[in-house]
Amino acid sequence: MLHVRLSGFDLRDETGINTAASTLTILTRMTVLLTLVAISLWANHEASMNIDISIVNSAVGSRAGRRFDLNFVSNGRANRIVHHASRFVEQALYPEDAYPRKPISHITLHLASNDLDSVTSVNPGAGSGDYTIHLSPSLMSEADGDGALASEVHRAVARLMLWDAQQAAPSQLLEAVADYLAVAAGFPPSSNKTCNVSSYWSAEFLQYCEVRRNGFIARLNRGMRERWSESTVDDALGSPVRQVYTAFHAPETGYVMESLNSTSSSAEVRQAT
Repeated sequence: MLHVRLSGFDLRDETGINTAASTLTILTRMTVLLTLVAISLWANHEASMNIDISIVNSAVGSRAGRRFDLNFVSNGRANRIVHHASRFVEQALYPEDAYPRKPISHITLHLASNDLDSVTSVNPGAGSGDYTIHLSPSLMSEADGDGALASEVHRAVARLMLWDAQQAAPSQLLEAVADYLAVAAGFPPSSNKTCNVSSYWSAEFLQYCEVRRNGFIARLNRGMRERWSESTVDDALGSPVRQVYTAFHAPETGYVMESLNSTSSSAEVRQAT
């Protein structure tokens, strides 16, 4: 092999140095590119969850209003509960871009001046993507008022973030999904169970479906984006829901609902931090 040296310099060394430098340059560019992509994805993700939150107390002066202001408004806790609930629910319903998000830009948490027919209600606001969660002052009189409020707000946030097939989806199903998402966050199941002879829907049954086929809840929500039909649940489940319901109630199933994350007390702490 012919070795050529110029002024004592081996051309093989120069070639090796150039190759190493070129490789380093390529790796550096790839690292920068991947970093920019990661930052872009993170920014898009954060932007999708950028929801303005307002807190309104219409029961000022009452015992419930004072407790609400002291325990939730003055320390920013109410804002944090709504924020954490919206993040949790969005991650469950919209795990990736293939699941189009319901546009929500502003959530108002409103403590009503008088007791409501239900502890919470959700109504669209004046603008697009604007929603109001109305709280009954009776929530403040419960033994565990703090935990009860966090639990009910989580359910209300879930209801407003769910697609509802342009209001054609069964209300019992929507309530059951909201309850399931609260249980998934560590709250206890609602005492208002709707799983009976005339209805399939309960958080317990929906959790059974999710365990049976992972991603069921997100697919079901996506299926309710524009329309509702008897096959919407079947399509999300990949099986006729009647058959799955029969299996769910089979004596040998022995299915017991469990929190997916933690206990209700630890969930309330997590929601409030």
